[in-house]
Amino acid sequence: MEHTFKVKRDLWRICNKIREVVNFIKFNFWEYYSIYDVKNTGYVSVFKFKNTLSGPLKSIINLNDEEIQLLVSYFEKSNGQVPYGQFCELIHEPNLPINEELPSNKIIDENVYYTIQDLPRLNIMKKISSNLNISSIFLEPHFEDYEELTNNDGLMTTKQFKDMLYALKIQISPSEMNLIIDKFIVYSYMIDKKQFLDELNWVKNNDPQSIFTDVSIVIAFGNFYCVVTNLVT
Repeated sequence: MEHTFKVKRDLWRICNKIREVVNFIKFNFWEYYSIYDVKNTGYVSVFKFKNTLSGPLKSIINLNDEEIQLLVSYFEKSNGQVPYGQFCELIHEPNLPINEELPSNKIIDENVYYTIQDLPRLNIMKKISSNLNISSIFLEPHFEDYEELTNNDGLMTTKQFKDMLYALKIQISPSEMNLIIDKFIVYSYMIDKKQFLDELNWVKNNDPQSIFTDVSIVIAFGNFYCVVTNLVT
């Protein structure tokens, strides 16, 4: 789905409506979706995501089918899964919507949410980026080679992923590798290439350490901007 200004405006309107009701009835989407995310991947199926909104909550919140479909289309990834954390953050953060001050421990860049808990992984990704840069290696062609061999568009197995990085002499430990895999794994054994490369590109152009220490950071969500201050005490 193209995230036009109208789509984003409608998204905030719908999220505001949901937020008012679920906060009143004490319904927690985090707790509900985590029940179906037994492997802690951060994803649920589109069916589970949509079914929650189409059940009893639909009438309680007064959602219509078009609003539910917009939420599904907005958050659904190409692999047919929904990163429910992005939706939950929008609903359960008390200071949203975006034209109000956002929590100081979060960076939002389009649809990417980073908190202080992401810092260890982001530092590992920065290490990978530095290794690739030193060796003048472009990772995309290596992913494409595996895609041609396995006929899996945008996906590769965790073993292929590890073999590829180690073959390229990427200097990370097994525990660091596992942390990366835990973030980008889908279907229990595949790696989502696009999500991995998107975050790799992000850390290439940003310093993860500075995100949570700068005294003033501009947080962007599409065409909406606000400034978070006083991150350092």
